[in-house]
Amino acid sequence: MTQISSNSIDIINAMELFEHVEDISSGLKECYRVLKENGVLLISAPFLYHIHADPYGFQRWTNTKWKNELTKLGFKIEKIFTMGRYFTVLGDMLKLLIQSFLKIYKYLGFLLFRILDRIVKLDKSFFVKKMFI
Repeated sequence: MTQISSNSIDIINAMELFEHVEDISSGLKECYRVLKENGVLLISAPFLYHIHADPYGFQRWTNTKWKNELTKLGFKIEKIFTMGRYFTVLGDMLKLLIQSFLKIYKYLGFLLFRILDRIVKLDKSFFVKKMFI
């Protein structure tokens, strides 16, 4: 981002990006450099999700690691929240399993995707939120 001036950006939207960056700390330093004083950095990153290439997948950071690294660089963290919990991970893993099946079984398995999408909604239930906070 060397072509971007320091303190020139209001908002950086880094959705599902940093798991594909080998040196996240350097990327975060650049974000800090180009953000204006009250600029906002929005980050979304998977944790319990299979490693996938785009073109490469390098790592998954915990909330503690994100807090430590962002604070070290001078960022003020306003909010960190979990988007998916147990049923989201279960649904993703079952979909990944189905995709690895032989052709005929794979197509039959695709019929389950709509059911798995419904099961994921259980993560938003009061019970799950209370248990996994």
